[in-house]
Amino acid sequence: AILPVTFIWAQGEYGSWTTISLEKELSKKWELGAEAELRTIYYARLMERMSLGLSADYTILKGWKVGAGYQIMNKLDTKYLNYQVRNRFNLSTSGRLKFNDLTISLRERIQLTTKDDSKRIRDDQTIDTYKINPEWKWRNRVQISYNIPNFKITPTFSVESNFQLNNPDGNHFDKMRYILSLGYKIKKVHQIEVFGVLNDEFESDDAGAIISSSDDDVYGKYNLGVGYKYSF
Repeated sequence: AILPVTFIWAQGEYGSWTTISLEKELSKKWELGAEAELRTIYYARLMERMSLGLSADYTILKGWKVGAGYQIMNKLDTKYLNYQVRNRFNLSTSGRLKFNDLTISLRERIQLTTKDDSKRIRDDQTIDTYKINPEWKWRNRVQISYNIPNFKITPTFSVESNFQLNNPDGNHFDKMRYILSLGYKIKKVHQIEVFGVLNDEFESDDAGAIISSSDDDVYGKYNLGVGYKYSF
């Protein structure tokens, strides 16, 4: 049994992300956004998450923004093998500095996620509630982009940390995320991006069932993605 389990575990580490987003500049201060996203595991054979999101950003000073967002998602619970609705709200602030062709940006975000646990039914018909629900997190992201002169492709690298804010067992960092991307702008309004994502999860409240409760953290650890953005 060791070989099949190892094979399933190895496949479960790999996934894909696909995003389509719209950005509308209402004025020099206000900007609205919308995004649809699909994430898979087992390469692209099983949907891990599908979501729709809306956001609004306000420019306080040049290079400094504040924003708010909402996201609704249908997410796979690997313990009970069903999909559950989650609602996510966030408040954020971000700033950036340019050094010739190099841009460094920092984003700080407070995030609230509510989880519908009504489908988590144990054998005795009781609900297996989440340990943390709603869940509060602080997300910190540092991003570096380099605009190569006379070249249409822009490489970007980012590092993001997730810190729990209401864990009854003690708050701590539970995830690190590393993203390397290549962006290509088609004319002024169209942009395509290909990227790779490494998720380093330290623990998961969804720990679960396809393999064992301790192996759930590796789902979607390595991901390849493609995104399209239309700005107008």
